[in-house]
Amino acid sequence: MPERVAGETVPLRLVYSAPQLAQPGTPPLAEDCYNPFPELNDPAPDGVPSVFPMRAKYSLALDTQYLPSSIAVPRAELTEARLATLTPARRGIVAAWLAGTEGPMRIPVPREPALEEAFGFEGNFELAHQRLAATDYKWAFRTFLLAPFYTTFEDALRARRRIRVPLRADPGGTPLQRRWAAVQEWFAPTQVVDEVISLLVCLALNADHAWAGRERAWAEQESEEVRGFAEAYRAVRDQFAPEFRSVLRSNDTAARRRLAEALIQYGRDMLSEAHGAPFPPHNEPIPDDMPVPRRAVRRPPLVGGHADAGRKGLIVHPEITDHTNITSGTASMAEVAQQCQALLVRDDERGKSFLRRDELWPLYASFEREEGGNVAPVRMRASANLHLVAALMMGIRGRDGARLAATTGVWIGDYVLFLEAVRQQICTGIGLRCPFWDGERCCRFRPLLERVSELAGPRAGWPHWQPAPCLG
Repeated sequence: MPERVAGETVPLRLVYSAPQLAQPGTPPLAEDCYNPFPELNDPAPDGVPSVFPMRAKYSLALDTQYLPSSIAVPRAELTEARLATLTPARRGIVAAWLAGTEGPMRIPVPREPALEEAFGFEGNFELAHQRLAATDYKWAFRTFLLAPFYTTFEDALRARRRIRVPLRADPGGTPLQRRWAAVQEWFAPTQVVDEVISLLVCLALNADHAWAGRERAWAEQESEEVRGFAEAYRAVRDQFAPEFRSVLRSNDTAARRRLAEALIQYGRDMLSEAHGAPFPPHNEPIPDDMPVPRRAVRRPPLVGGHADAGRKGLIVHPEITDHTNITSGTASMAEVAQQCQALLVRDDERGKSFLRRDELWPLYASFEREEGGNVAPVRMRASANLHLVAALMMGIRGRDGARLAATTGVWIGDYVLFLEAVRQQICTGIGLRCPFWDGERCCRFRPLLERVSELAGPRAGWPHWQPAPCLG
């Protein structure tokens, strides 16, 4: 569990982080970083995530990576001149993606040639996190514990309940605090497994004899940040010691990929054995002869627009209800989004492997690092949220069962991203910022941000909560 600092618990974040890799450049400013997605920030000396993000992260709630060494380039802009700046191996991977019809619309490449090594390390590290997110354990965690948090959060905003930030995990507290306590209880044990397996996968895919000293430094850094890492890392490293010796001697690429794949499977087994599965006790299967109940999806509070595109209400797609067996109550759009993503991520992983060099794992959103300044240094690009929009259009239907229009899916996607940004801010206590503020125009979610500003306030002595610039 998180360590205690100055009488408060260091905020738990639903991200997994790579160790620091030496790379060109320094953070733009040393002061606090009020990023609208603060879980991406790096920890300050007191453990609070308030430092400009220079380390790679994988966001479980958004199913996406943040790689400081990369930039996502639209396919049309990958010219011969741009491709010529890549290493031969990287050019081969990008060429395979460009040749495919189902590849990403924006392709990640190193921000500059000098960052090729950092890009390879970060990409493999966060890809291991991404693949471990497809386990049954994390599907259950997200479906039954994390997803309902967003509905409870909406309930608090509707009822005008005060929220002290950072949100305290308290099994005997407010409904929101109880939800957060359950999320922390089930998420925290996954950190050791994820960090151990991800570092070993990187070593399997990238390491040579010159990496021995760096492995020790990375393991020491992880040990300082993740309780129990050192013991677990040594146990798994020793178990796979013969395989590591073999790949270092032979430098056989196929053997490296087989070892990385074996490590992913070992991590899946560790997750399934470590903490059971967070299924609620009332989760009884729906009998085959019983119609799947029509569970309602409610509109966001205080938000105008036409989220249902003129339909008389929305429902959870029966396929999602059939998978979750949650048959009562109404769900927020963000709850259904989390359940849809968890299901698609788990199902998409089936049959995929490191053994195929050009394998693709989709991301549901893209973070892009700006060149300067520390206000909103990480932006969410709506044009890159195609998988998120597709998940929403799969999981939410009109009450008549009809598919949503694409514009409605984009509208709901924006709301899901907005609520996730605010969720991260109240849980870390780093805010308040709208993820869509461009310095000039307010977005459609201003009334809801005003409600958050009215209800959320810092605990005594907490220095990281400020008024939202767009509400000034």
